[in-house]
Amino acid sequence: MKPPQNKYRLCLPRLLLVGLAAAFLLVSEVRAWEVVNYQDRDYVTLASLADFYGFRHEVNDKHLWLRGGNFVIKGVANSRDLFINQIKFVLSYPILPKGRDHLVSRLDLCKLIDPVIRPHFIKDASPFTTVVVDPGHGGEDPGSKGVYGHEKEYTLRLARQLRVRLEGEGFKVVMTRDEDKYLSLPERMGIANRIENSIFISLHFNYGSKGISGIETFALSPDATRSPKERSRDPEQETLQGNQLDAENIALATAVHVSVIKKLRAVDRGIKRASWAVLKWSEKPAILFEGGFITDKEESRKIADVRHRERLASAITDAIVNFRDALTLR
Repeated sequence: MKPPQNKYRLCLPRLLLVGLAAAFLLVSEVRAWEVVNYQDRDYVTLASLADFYGFRHEVNDKHLWLRGGNFVIKGVANSRDLFINQIKFVLSYPILPKGRDHLVSRLDLCKLIDPVIRPHFIKDASPFTTVVVDPGHGGEDPGSKGVYGHEKEYTLRLARQLRVRLEGEGFKVVMTRDEDKYLSLPERMGIANRIENSIFISLHFNYGSKGISGIETFALSPDATRSPKERSRDPEQETLQGNQLDAENIALATAVHVSVIKKLRAVDRGIKRASWAVLKWSEKPAILFEGGFITDKEESRKIADVRHRERLASAITDAIVNFRDALTLR
């Protein structure tokens, strides 16, 4: 089977992807993925994936590597964890050993791996001038309770700091809320979807058991990974609105996550997928960012520190600037 055509054409931040296009344009015209149907799902063999991208591949026990251009990709058999240049991504399906080779889900290849390593192939991504910033929770919905306060307080404080940074870079910024008030999910998305030429970022802080800390960034789950009940309520609409922007979503998530992990040297809990309402029904490229665990004593102390939140706001702003510039220069 020939590789998908007319898929992606967009650059990600230089922190992860530097000088890539020429390395892959030549091989993509003459090589194809070897697609294998296994357990009622389409997979691509590791050997053909390596050949398609011009990578060297190596398997050592249950660990596997792909190396080429500016990339080192590491995976583990029977695991969904994938590391691209030491940044953690969580696949929709595990990498499976089969015979003397390994199998990577074709869906993960199309919806995650390829947009990251061949960002110049993202097609029809629209330039944007406005960032819709959504401080999670608010009013009667306090979110998680931390050592120093509730999540709703710190999402709003971070959003205000982010707004100042973004406006300093020439963006228009629309806040879904700028005070401690409750907004339903449809209200939040109603605000976001009315704004033309925009992207959407929902800000949150995480919760968990003792000792858990780190940064997570979410993009919308691919449609094929959801159960029928989770899919569109409209039988005539095969995919959710947000899934029409899968490539842009994962590109934006990668840009923000890489910038924050690198600049804050934070614990990397991965770029993940989820089917939350603010992602499902967004008509714009959208992500949900978890800026640390408010339930962890040390991380909660940082979240309460205005200087730490300034560093978060700066890292997110830098990523969005890179994302904007990449679209402008396509």
